[in-house]
Amino acid sequence: MPSFASHIVVAKMVSKKLRLKDSLSYYRGTIYPDLIDEKNHYKKTEGNIRIAVPAHYLESQKMFSFFELGYYIHLLLDEIYLREYILGQNVHPENMFLDNSIYEDYTLLHQKLCQDFYISEDFLYKVLNMDREVVEEKNRKHYEYIRIKESKAMFHHLDYELYLNFLKDAADKIVQIILLNIVNENIVFTRKKYMTLKPRILLQLKQNKLFNSYYLWKNRLVKILDYKGYSVIEQMDIFKYPVERDLIEVTKNKHVNSETLKVVSLILEGTDGVGKSTVGAHLLKHGILCQDRSEDIICKYMLFDVEEKIRLLGIQQYLFLHSDLKMVFLVLDDKKELERRISSRKKISQYDLQTYQYNCLYEKTYQQLEYLPNLYRVDCKKKKVEEIVKEIMEIVI
Repeated sequence: MPSFASHIVVAKMVSKKLRLKDSLSYYRGTIYPDLIDEKNHYKKTEGNIRIAVPAHYLESQKMFSFFELGYYIHLLLDEIYLREYILGQNVHPENMFLDNSIYEDYTLLHQKLCQDFYISEDFLYKVLNMDREVVEEKNRKHYEYIRIKESKAMFHHLDYELYLNFLKDAADKIVQIILLNIVNENIVFTRKKYMTLKPRILLQLKQNKLFNSYYLWKNRLVKILDYKGYSVIEQMDIFKYPVERDLIEVTKNKHVNSETLKVVSLILEGTDGVGKSTVGAHLLKHGILCQDRSEDIICKYMLFDVEEKIRLLGIQQYLFLHSDLKMVFLVLDDKKELERRISSRKKISQYDLQTYQYNCLYEKTYQQLEYLPNLYRVDCKKKKVEEIVKEIMEIVI
């Protein structure tokens, strides 16, 4: 089987490619199969050798955490190592493993891999210090690898450069296997995040559909869930997702993934920086899921280059046709405050720079259409978020 350090290195490569969060549990999982009894190693006999069968482990696991993912990666590398590196080179594995000569190479390999991949002794000691049952003799051998210092030994069976290339190729294959099993839902993670999203993010996602409601978003896998016509994306909490201000996390909201979630036909509208996303997040704390901006209607007409008559007619027709929907214009007649909020953003668009002018456009549009029974205005000036939310809840409930 591959060495202790080989498993750690491949786990690091896979983690980097998948952009996983840092987790000791993940690395503990990736060495744990070598610390326990052989019968729990999910192997079968082929000829004169015992070979890992990762599929058997996959079938035995209902849910995955970091630890189980690391365990699965260990078995995948074991199988690839024997099939492609050992047997693929017409080596007789029964000889090198039975007389333990391969393990002499492992001592030198451990030192070189730890040096080349910046794996510290302190990190390895933390990985081995796990609160799970292990075979003490096997655990002791791993500690011995860490304690051995500089060695002048030569490789007998392994070519270091060829072996490094093998590890890189193996990591690429393992990544593809993991992604395929996620979208086929053979791997289901225990920890997830749930985010509401703006329509334009949804459109971006739907251009990158993979399989079974899974989509590729900024090189991460997400799953789109439907809550009575409203979209929520499910993220696996093992990945490092990019910060995205157009998403509102609702993971800790007890109403999400529950029948108690109150989905109302409510759209929050207003200029950039007025607080739509913040208000939407607070409404979710009360179990109310609403839409942040109507990109297909409002964003089509609420532009300076659209004739006023066309803008008013377009919005009026939309609200007439959707009489069950309530649209709330959030307005903030405070130019300095709007500009302050916009200036705090990392990326500022051309629309952001005109935030106050658009606020005035919303105000004027409301004054011209306030006779519509399902159009509302909420003034956000000098109000706390809780006060704004309270006003909106009075409108929708």
